[in-house]
Amino acid sequence: MLYSDHGSDFTSARLERVCLDTHIRLIHSRVGIPQGRGKVERFYRTVTSELLPHLPGHIPHGTGGTPTSAPALTLEQLDAVLERFVVEDYHRRTHSETGQLPVARWIGDGWIPRTPAQPDDLDLLLLTAATGRKVQRDGIRFANTSYISPVLAACVGESVTVRYDPRDAAELQVYHHDQYPCRAIAPELAADAVTLKQLQDARNAQRKALKQQLRERRSLADALPADHRYIPRRLARYPQLYSRIGFAHEYRPLNPDELTAVLTRRWHADGLAPGSGIDDDDDDDDDDDEQLTRTVAIATIARITGGNFRLVDRLLTQIQRIQQINSLRTISPEVVEAAREALLIGS
Repeated sequence: MLYSDHGSDFTSARLERVCLDTHIRLIHSRVGIPQGRGKVERFYRTVTSELLPHLPGHIPHGTGGTPTSAPALTLEQLDAVLERFVVEDYHRRTHSETGQLPVARWIGDGWIPRTPAQPDDLDLLLLTAATGRKVQRDGIRFANTSYISPVLAACVGESVTVRYDPRDAAELQVYHHDQYPCRAIAPELAADAVTLKQLQDARNAQRKALKQQLRERRSLADALPADHRYIPRRLARYPQLYSRIGFAHEYRPLNPDELTAVLTRRWHADGLAPGSGIDDDDDDDDDDDEQLTRTVAIATIARITGGNFRLVDRLLTQIQRIQQINSLRTISPEVVEAAREALLIGS
């Protein structure tokens, strides 16, 4: 049985899975009643009063969060200090209530805790559980590192669950359908004991170095003189001057035939239709090109306006203005797009 409070570490799905696999019953204490956890609360008091004040970075109660000295311990160092305090000091000190050493009282009753069938099973249960991964042809990708194992060849394309030790990122424990088939090893990390934090710090440092190189190269490129020889001429246009007055009446969208008829009539009335005024038989190729340009322009207008009559009228007016500004006699998809940008009616 495991009796705990409602801290986030003790109410997680991870702890529930560990207790289920080890056949431990998890019981939570009542909220707001610390008396039900007297033994562990007394131990916390001992650690707070006898160990923490002697460590760098300790923050006494009532100081508003100001430490008495600068923090100097890493998480690994703090873990080692706490372990040494419990094993060498706390367990070897006579308890005020029982009159015995805690370690002697633990061993004296002859009680042996129930352990898993295999010693490695307990280590696997207490490892941090990661999210699922998909097995690739070259192994498993985890923390931007490739992990390989010959056994994984039978699981290519399938999803697996990986567990790892944060203090040693050289290998992963792989689970497939809740079965443990193998350990996957990172060849570049197998020679040394590399923690996951060290691996992540190395990756972050590499990214920062690459970003710095990109910034330096970009600054060198910006320092070069600009080359304007190949910049295409952009169509000039006046800003949109239409009002935002709306109307209650709604026109139905024009179908393709109606839209083509409206555009053709408007272009011929303005004398701007592609191919208008060209009847020479020697210019058949030019007629074909202008007919294609006309078709593409109509398709572009239909895509932009969706057959909306008011948008068509506004777009045609803006097209005429752009043609007058740039002294153009034909209508092309580029002219239509320039008119659309001036009207701000979407793409």
